[in-house]
Amino acid sequence: MLVAHRDIKSENVVVTQDFVPKLVDFGLAVQLSKPSSEPELCSDKCGTIPFAPPEVYRGKKFEASAMDVWGLGILTLEMRCGNNSVCHMLGCGHIAEPNDELANKVERFFSCPDWPQVAQKANPGVGLADELLCVMRNSLVVAPELRWPAVDLWRHIASSRNTDRQTRETDRQTRDKEGDLRYAEEQYQAYDDSEMLSLTSDNLRRTTMPHSAASATASASSGSWPVRRLSNRPVG
Repeated sequence: MLVAHRDIKSENVVVTQDFVPKLVDFGLAVQLSKPSSEPELCSDKCGTIPFAPPEVYRGKKFEASAMDVWGLGILTLEMRCGNNSVCHMLGCGHIAEPNDELANKVERFFSCPDWPQVAQKANPGVGLADELLCVMRNSLVVAPELRWPAVDLWRHIASSRNTDRQTRETDRQTRDKEGDLRYAEEQYQAYDDSEMLSLTSDNLRRTTMPHSAASATASASSGSWPVRRLSNRPVG
């Protein structure tokens, strides 16, 4: 039986004593159609900000497996940049409910071809390995029909080399690197409006991934953006 989780996020991933990650909390999961048949579309707003894709925020019908692929991309990005870092970069911490404003912010950011450089500038010292970039670029595609299917994503990861998964040291002081970051910021600002968060280190505060519910609560109470659940409603 094939299922889609529909709420992939850091709180729903646990690690065994053998360091094997496990996905938990299948309260929003739905059974998928057979691969040979036309996929059934969901219509309920579910998931968690910012792990849900923009089509869910807009209230459109969506393919559940494509939602999981987007969620994996956001989870990968937050594992490198820190818990709640995506909300900081998008400037969506004040948005409590899924709507078109939130969808616009997400689409503007990830439509910029150089968003990985923007993410690195917003989180100084964070490196992105080649394999991580490949996974995120093909998962965080705004158009759901252009995202990699989950099976292709899995096959790619399984066949990748270990050296491609290692983050390499980068010299951020070189002229070429600084030029790339300036270009990335210019590209980002082209998608910007008066409500978007400016890319300065002063208003982009990094936090670490909480290791327990208690530390997650402490992180929220210290001023970090809260992680919000959209809905507990299963597909009717």
